[in-house]
Formats: sequence, structure tokens, C-alpha cells
Amino acid sequence: GGVPTPPFFCIQSTGNDDPAPWPYRSTIKARFLDDVPEVVRRIFVSTLEGWFASQPTRELKVEWVKNGGDAHIRFGITTNEATHCALGRLVPTNQQEPTSLLALRAWKTRESEVVWSHSDIERMARHVWGHVLGLPHAYVGAEFQWKDEHVARVCDAVGLKKSQVTALSGSWNLDFPDSIMHCDRPSHLASTPAIYKDPAGIDKNTAEFLNHLYPSPKDMELLHVYCKDMPGFESTWTDQRVHTKKQPTKFANGQRISCLNYIELGTAGNFQAIASSTASAGDDKNFGIRMGAWDPSVHIHNVGASFLNFNPTVKGIQSGSLEFGIESGTSASPVKQLQRWIDFKTPYKSPPKVTAFIYGFSIKRGDWIRMQATPSSITNTGFIFCVETWGTTRAYAIGAHWLAHAADDPSIRSGRFAPAGDASNWVTKNSGTISFSPPFVAKPQCIFVGFDHANV
Repeated sequence: GGVPTPPFFCIQSTGNDDPAPWPYRSTIKARFLDDVPEVVRRIFVSTLEGWFASQPTRELKVEWVKNGGDAHIRFGITTNEATHCALGRLVPTNQQEPTSLLALRAWKTRESEVVWSHSDIERMARHVWGHVLGLPHAYVGAEFQWKDEHVARVCDAVGLKKSQVTALSGSWNLDFPDSIMHCDRPSHLASTPAIYKDPAGIDKNTAEFLNHLYPSPKDMELLHVYCKDMPGFESTWTDQRVHTKKQPTKFANGQRISCLNYIELGTAGNFQAIASSTASAGDDKNFGIRMGAWDPSVHIHNVGASFLNFNPTVKGIQSGSLEFGIESGTSASPVKQLQRWIDFKTPYKSPPKVTAFIYGFSIKRGDWIRMQATPSSITNTGFIFCVETWGTTRAYAIGAHWLAHAADDPSIRSGRFAPAGDASNWVTKNSGTISFSPPFVAKPQCIFVGFDHANV
């Protein structure tokens, strides 16, 4: 025989239907309160390993605290019928207050009658760990009705408001029937009850969403190059050609973007510079760098640029380029604007952040150097990309790269450094401090900076 297992009912004590991930590369300290039985402790330790098995890079760590030391997560036992758990980083700081109370009421009625089986406790532990790591409940929609009076009684018993149950419908990111982040809806609490089967592990979809919240560091290479350091460059004002060289790389087949970030040209010829890269056919250890100018009238003294290469395995980053007239020569007709809709190869779940970087231009001598590259109308499937000049400037060529990443990717920040003051007030220098929002937990891997606008 044995006593039937009670339904597993869980309440988020903090947060809502949105994830609440910990800051990137956090170390979460956890401990058990004295009332947690040893067998339950062992289950919680082992099920945590299951979560981290789905996230092999371990961008998040859990450290166990003993002897009553301070901890972010504090597990306890309650005799009430509802487990309740704080969501991710939204944990109470009072060390005397549990953050996760496990409703293992009467978990043994007699030694021979186990109310909660080992697998039942494992299911609870996996689910609770999901909350600890920042995952809300799985999506259930709003089609069903709660029995408000009974829900209020259960919530009152654990010191929570009824709205922590009735106002939430779960995260649409976890709209999977087999998600470990579902909990049961007992018949005495919901007019449309639901009892979920133990998924016997952490389902793939939920694990993938966790990895989205804590992505691996972007495996990349950053290279800064000056044209004067290229092979064959002569330190004169009359060295007008595109210089090339092979550059060793670990990621010959990955995404690659470049940007200009230093320009020093003479005024007697056209204004022109380029910094681009090419794949070396049949060479998986190098890529080609091309820097300089291609018009004989150009007087180039130096050009500085950065090249950013990504490991082909990097996910979530997409890039591309848009250009007109690059290396077409002075016989081309001037162009004011080129604008196109860009489709992402892989749609994002929500509109990403997109940043532009100019890598080449050709503007007629005597004109203002006016150019810009701008992304706009960004959706989860694509955006409008525009390269242009304005006013009296005659541009024969402008080329720009774009780089997109998920807006909530904790491993990357992007944005613009906007000029201060009125553009009509000419300045020789503009500087300032850029703050990362939110801050990184550790020093960022690299900083990639280049022009997206110039008015000189």
C-alpha cells in the first residue's frame, strides 16, 4: 500500500512571470536549515548537478555554506501544503528567513509508509532549483479559473498574497507541456485541475532557456591594426594603395567584422580609407587584412582599425555589412544614401540590439567628411540598415558592418557614444565615461570601438 503522494503545489514568493537571473558569473551561496532531513539534502545536492550538466560552462556557481553561515539561498521545511520559493536574484536578505520552504508535510507518517517517494522529492528539488536559478513557472495561460477563496487560505498560511498565484500565468518562454517548471493545480484550488507527471529529469527546452539566461562567454579574438604597420607601407603622404597581409587566427571560418577608429589623411586629394578582411581560400589558420586607400589621388598618412573574429560555435551573435561603391574609383557617381531591410538568419525571441561600424569610405576632396551608418525599425526578424551622407558632401563609397545580439544577453553590452553639445559647435576632442548597464561582474573580455558617424 502506502499513502498517495500529495499534489506538488508551488508559489513564487517573489517576482512575476519574467525570469530573474543572477548577475553574470555569480557565486550563489546556499545552506540548509536544521529541519531539513539528510535524505532531502542529498537529493537537492544531486539534482543541482543535473541542472549544471545542462550548462557545462558553469557561468553560474553554487557554493554550500555550513555551520549557519550567511547564504543567499536558505532551504527549510514547512508543514503547510504549498512549497514557496523566491525567484532567482529576488531573494530576501534576512538570514533568519528561509528563501525556499519545501512543503514536505508529514513526509513520513510511519517508517513503512513514505508519503513522498524519492522520485517525488527529486521532482520538487529540480523545480525549486529552477526557481533558485531564476526561472519562473512554465506557461499555463489564463484559460482556467482558480478557486480564489481556497487559494487565499493557502497563501495566507505561508504569509503570501493571493495574487502571487492568481495574477501569474507563467513565462511564455517556457510554453512546454513537459517543462520541469510546471507545478500541479490541485482540484481543491483550481476549477480545471492539472497533475503533471514527473518528467524524470530536466527537459531539453527548459535547459536551453536557462542557457539563454547564462550564455557562455563569447569566444572571440580582437585585433588592432595601423596601416603604417602593414607590409610595404611607406611613411609618406603619397602612399596610396590597399595594403594586405595574412593574419593568424583560431577562427578562420567564424563571423568577422571590422571598423575604422583612427584616420589621418592629407587634404590635397580625395578622402578615402578602408579596413576590411577576407577569407584565405583553403587556409584555416589565417585571414587576410586589407587596409589603406585605392584612389591614386588620396594622401594617406595612417589609418587605424579593429577586427573582431568570433568562434563559429558562438550563438546569439549575427553580423553583416552594407556598402555602396567600395573601391569603385572616382568615376562613380556620388550617392547620398543606401538603405535596405536586413533579415536575421535566425530570428531572435524579441528585438535584439544592433550596432553599426563604418569600415570604409570615399568622399570627394574639399567636401566635409560626413557619413553615418544607422540601424532602425529593429524587430525580432530583421531591421532597416542605412549608410549615408548629407548636405553638400559627395560620397563615392561608404561601407559599414552591423552586429546584433539578444538585448538580454548578460555577456555583452553595446551602444553609442553620442557627441556632446550642438553639432554646429566645432570641437577637436570629445571624451567621457561610459557606464555598463547593468555592470559586468568581472572585467569585460574586450572592448570593440569604431566610427558609426563622422562630421568633419
